[in-house]
Amino acid sequence: MVTDMIFSATTADLDAVSVTQDCCSEIDKIQGIWRSVITQALMDAASNSHKKSAKAAKIRALEWLQGESDDFTEVCLLADMDPQWVREQAAGALRRGCKWRNDLRQTVNHWHNKIDLNFSRSAL
Repeated sequence: MVTDMIFSATTADLDAVSVTQDCCSEIDKIQGIWRSVITQALMDAASNSHKKSAKAAKIRALEWLQGESDDFTEVCLLADMDPQWVREQAAGALRRGCKWRNDLRQTVNHWHNKIDLNFSRSAL
């Protein structure tokens, strides 16, 4: 059914589809930028840096993520995200410690120990 519609499209129809796709692509890009604003706020809120500027950014980010500001609501809407859902997800992430990257030493040690155990068992 969809293929019938595509094959019967006129040049004007195809031009309209192209404009719509370009528009959606631009909308996705804009939403991505606003989502990065939310992500940066989460990163700032989870920071454990001892720098004075990072501590100040952490306080502002926590207030922004946990508050009811119009600015927060507008950013969420521009990111095409529900503000209440973002607040809930942010609170959960902050409770878990917002680990943004794996600790490479833990990963290496985990696999090193696993390999040692496997070799030890096979040697028995």
